Amino acid sequence: MTSGRVRVERQLTNYAGRLVFGPLKTAASRRTVTMPSFLVAMMREQLALRSEPGQDGLVFVNTKGHSPHASSFTCQVWRRAKREAGLDGVRWHDLRHTAVALAIERGAHAKVIQERMGHSTVKVTLDRYGHVLPSIEDKIAGGLDQTYHEALPVMVATADGQAG
Repeated sequence: MTSGRVRVERQLTNYAGRLVFGPLKTAASRRTVTMPSFLVAMMREQLALRSEPGQDGLVFVNTKGHSPHASSFTCQVWRRAKREAGLDGVRWHDLRHTAVALAIERGAHAKVIQERMGHSTVKVTLDRYGHVLPSIEDKIAGGLDQTYHEALPVMVATADGQAG
């Protein structure tokens, strides 16, 4: 984690009321994710103050230092956070969807998003998030317009030089 990268190698799942480590859904789910610097700072604080010790220790634990139970996390943390943020209708998975939408808005390539999200193919990524892509149409048109205007003086100078 000191590098700002997190390696996703397994998942914690609820099995018969207990949280257990298990395999990821697909081979593509095994990945390395680079975190933004603001999140690296938050994670370092979390690791120093509130995580389980050791390489296999959980980063997020409950108030007793154990793996959190989904129901208590939902009741004690998630609902309160949503209410305080004015986002009562937001689902947990909506955070992932928002991250992808923001990446697309920033111009991230679909293949990079596929790898970051652990999708098995770029088709899965495009099928799931393709509806967000039209939001970059104006950026494409604007970029082409900017390129044209930047090249126009060169084209005029070249045309003048050929004419003279």
